[in-house]
Amino acid sequence: MEIRFSNDVPNDNYFSTHEVEPTVGSQVIVLYNGYGRGGKWGRPGVTSTVVVQALDFLAIHVGYHHKYGGGQFWRYYNVNGIVTPVTWRSLADETREIVLDGWRSVAPDWARCPGKLKSEYVSPKQNKFTAFKIVEVCDDGSFESLYDHTKYIIGHTMIERARPYHEGGYYVYLGNNVKERFLTGKIAYRYPGQFAILECECWGNTEHYDSDGNCITDSIHFDSVSVHKIAVTYCKPIAVHDIFTVEGV
Repeated sequence: MEIRFSNDVPNDNYFSTHEVEPTVGSQVIVLYNGYGRGGKWGRPGVTSTVVVQALDFLAIHVGYHHKYGGGQFWRYYNVNGIVTPVTWRSLADETREIVLDGWRSVAPDWARCPGKLKSEYVSPKQNKFTAFKIVEVCDDGSFESLYDHTKYIIGHTMIERARPYHEGGYYVYLGNNVKERFLTGKIAYRYPGQFAILECECWGNTEHYDSDGNCITDSIHFDSVSVHKIAVTYCKPIAVHDIFTVEGV
């Protein structure tokens, strides 16, 4: 199995994941590394890292950035005469442990954790906790998201898988000072109107963010970073904690 590196990376201000995917042949895999031409804002870039290279298995981490952001992803391949893509879900714990060791020792410091061992997964409700969500109170008394038209109903469980980089989940806050943080502009965007703080039961997969909006769930510095908000998979409003009005701002 031959691994080749190419600096033929995108030069565009924006590009998607599929443009920097490893190119897989029967006996060769091409990875992309380097910087594009860019513009005044800077240069787009791609970093591909071979995290595990065994006789019959490859684990590769790819990170990229462009003018409007970027992303990262993992790819896994079985090598048995030909190269076959496989998923994390299909990997046995023995293989997952090898990848996790590589993540700690070989992958870039900013690479997110590829996942957990199968033995570490627990029933979603085993990690249930209480948090708070800020919503707008509509003229009819219903509760609506500050950012879209999602409705929240007391006693009704909302379900959307929490994913890193603001790609899914319901956002909640910890602590009893949520109202104060909202009124001082430290969380969400204030505008005139009536608002409510809902007490919510939360469980399932979670993703944690710092005050700059960075996903820190898998950061090796997680314990030393203050969690600003949490994206949760299951969010069940159970009570109205407070209702208040914001005048012209």
